Amino acid sequence: MTQTPNRTVVLLHGSGTDRRPAIEALRSAGFQVRERVHGSPNGALGPSDVDLLLLDSDLPESTARTICREMRTCGGLDRVPVLRLSAEGMDAAILDSGADGCLPEWADARVLIANVRALLRLRGREVEAHKELSHWQALFDAIEDSICLLDDRGEIVNCNQAFARIAARPLEHILGRKYGDVLQCTEEAPEGLPMRCLRSGNREGSSELVMDNRCLRLTVHPLTEPVHDRVGAVCTLQDVTQRKWAEQTLLQGAERHHRLAEEALVGLPHG
Repeated sequence: MTQTPNRTVVLLHGSGTDRRPAIEALRSAGFQVRERVHGSPNGALGPSDVDLLLLDSDLPESTARTICREMRTCGGLDRVPVLRLSAEGMDAAILDSGADGCLPEWADARVLIANVRALLRLRGREVEAHKELSHWQALFDAIEDSICLLDDRGEIVNCNQAFARIAARPLEHILGRKYGDVLQCTEEAPEGLPMRCLRSGNREGSSELVMDNRCLRLTVHPLTEPVHDRVGAVCTLQDVTQRKWAEQTLLQGAERHHRLAEEALVGLPHG
């Protein structure tokens, strides 16, 4: 028998339906099972109370659909798998309302357990994927250079916090918008280089832009793998204002030194 981690299944029903065989089967499979009556003081659920919600067939269809819709908009419960036991057999409407699965109430206990395990496996994979994405986003945001990811239309798919700071906009006003609409530069239109690189295939490119009295070096790296089914590019922006200022200062100093040297040579006596 497949080993099951200690998970809590909450059976939510309307009144007095006898679900002892299903409850005993789930407990024998290693699940903790708690019964809740909808509408009663103990019917409310919190994120720590449930790993999977089992909606009993004695709940009216309209009630079951409302529960599913409410859970999908509740911050702590929106990712909890919901399995409906239906007196009508398979019910497409309950799936459209947010349930993750539906079984006829007369389904064999082994089928019920297999469905519960499958939904919990999917949930576990979602959690791991979310953790990995969070780790990558944290690393992404820790990079000091401004970075954004474009699709083939030049729209920003993702960016780090450094890019948001340069753009001086919140993320919701950046993602999904054209690169050139987000960055307002006084030099070449910023979307020009990324789009040229995207159209050229794998050719990288770089240029310097002036934005709000800052000099930015833009580098475009076309991707070989699709982004959201589209070929895209990674753009990095480095603030090179200080470096450009230093270069200009050195150049001015060298020119002044050269001019003084020439003036000194002119004043020397010639034999």
